Amino acid sequence: MARYKETEKGVGLFLSVNLSEQLLTGTFEWTLNAIRQSVIDTYIMVMY
Repeated sequence: MARYKETEKGVGLFLSVNLSEQLLTGTFEWTLNAIRQSVIDTYIMVMY
């Protein structure tokens, strides 16, 4: 029989995400990220 380890339910899983390494230039996701960044940058500049 298989011997499974008990897992703790309270421990979360954290993944490191680096978007600059994962987004490929010219893809929909890259374009969406560029638009999102420009809107946030513009919004911050308008606030101040």
